[in-house]
Amino acid sequence: MTALGAAQYTELVASTLERIEPQLVDQIFTRHPTLDMFKKYVKSYTGRSMVLNVEAAEDDNTVVTDSSGTFALTKSPDIIGAAEYNWSSPYVSKVRIDWYTLQKNTGKEAIVNLLEAHLENVKKSHARRIVLGLHKAAGAVGAGEFSSLDQAVGTYADTATFGGITAADADHYWNSTRLTIPVATEAGGQDIRKAFRTMRNELMVNTSADANVTHIVAGRKVFEEFEDSFDDKVRYMSFGDGQTRFRGVYDGDIEVRLDPDCPEDRAYFLDVASWRFGTLNGNFMKVQPAQTIVGTLDFITPIASVLAVGVNQRRNQGLLVRTGGVYDESSS
Repeated sequence: MTALGAAQYTELVASTLERIEPQLVDQIFTRHPTLDMFKKYVKSYTGRSMVLNVEAAEDDNTVVTDSSGTFALTKSPDIIGAAEYNWSSPYVSKVRIDWYTLQKNTGKEAIVNLLEAHLENVKKSHARRIVLGLHKAAGAVGAGEFSSLDQAVGTYADTATFGGITAADADHYWNSTRLTIPVATEAGGQDIRKAFRTMRNELMVNTSADANVTHIVAGRKVFEEFEDSFDDKVRYMSFGDGQTRFRGVYDGDIEVRLDPDCPEDRAYFLDVASWRFGTLNGNFMKVQPAQTIVGTLDFITPIASVLAVGVNQRRNQGLLVRTGGVYDESSS
């Protein structure tokens, strides 16, 4: 058999990706401890932006009445708002194999083996780029990029506008909780387990017990400080049939997961069920038409994703930043 041409090769790229497409999100997201938590909330959306309904107010009309149970006949106020998250610019990976290599790899089986090696590399590249974007500082998120954790877990004093909604004051429903707590040896400091309890209690109070933190994502120094605090009493995860590749311990009933890409002095307290990771029209690693490289015999096949990241309950998220001691050796 002869080597495949450009059109045939691109068709093979597309058909191979289509064959594994139902597993692509799992294959990419399960490569990373934070993305892994979000994979069940990945969804395809349509339209100019990803729009999520949010509970923007409380209909506080419950009153003590007379013996007839008299109540007001006024209309219920609008309590549902919407957060709008713009689509990113296309995130593009590519597969390019030089013409000479294709000629030497003749036969469909040889080409498939070569292609699968390149696709594995592309999946790693895509996952890595998503993770880097997810952990960017709010001020470092560029035009055309999806939202980062630092933007999502913000307050009126930090990142005021998110999803098109402005947190106007400290009591606004669109505030999350951000605390900076020094290590115990510093003035006003706390040990790590006390700091975790303070954070969880603060979230509970700030959301009137509505916050449902499901996961804590920690940078290396926070994770190690928390892990060391248990000494030989540390409670490791009971993996069962679930994910076994990621290192984690428990704070009460909440998993604390080490994220090697998270800033070392941070721990995000997340209500993962309130997050959405959107793709535009299902454009997640979609194969695009092959392009000839002018002046060569080569061709290149682009693979594109258009993404948006957002929450419908920003107030249920929290961020703990540690300072002092070993944390002063680096900054987030």
